[in-house]
Amino acid sequence: MRPYCIITAAACAIALFSSCNHNNEPPAEVVIPIHDIYLPCSVTIDRNDADLVERYREWNNKVVIVNSPDQLPDDPLGFNKSYTSGINFNNESLLLVYRIFPFDCIDTYRCRFTKNNLENRYEWGLSIGSSDYDTDDEGKRTFNRFAISVYKLPTDAELTVWWSLTDYNFTWDSSD
Repeated sequence: MRPYCIITAAACAIALFSSCNHNNEPPAEVVIPIHDIYLPCSVTIDRNDADLVERYREWNNKVVIVNSPDQLPDDPLGFNKSYTSGINFNNESLLLVYRIFPFDCIDTYRCRFTKNNLENRYEWGLSIGSSDYDTDDEGKRTFNRFAISVYKLPTDAELTVWWSLTDYNFTWDSSD
């Protein structure tokens, strides 16, 4: 047998045995199905309107777990019937997160929902992409509400939101 075959076979055996879970421990992370992903609800904010900016700023990065229709927050955007009529609150929770972004439109939007067994918390990952990223400090900002429905979460559940942003207008060409 050639030496590289022995090394390859040994590496495969080590990888196989090291990936076994001999203690019956749960996996570090479990992907959980999302029942519904709602379209982001957005409103443009003029940064020069101090009262409006302050009103929306208190909602920025707020995360809400809704387990019944009467727990819907009184947010600045309001809720239409799609947030209550399509959800069976006996079996589902509505997750809401609010965020201000420096762009006017969302071109792409993806979600991932997991249970982190090491930290004993739920994690909602959002990947947002826009071709209208505004770096001008005098520009407008967009206040957004993101929502998903998932299986019913415990009342004491901890939820962390992770953000990923992509600027589709970014160019490496310094001549622009």
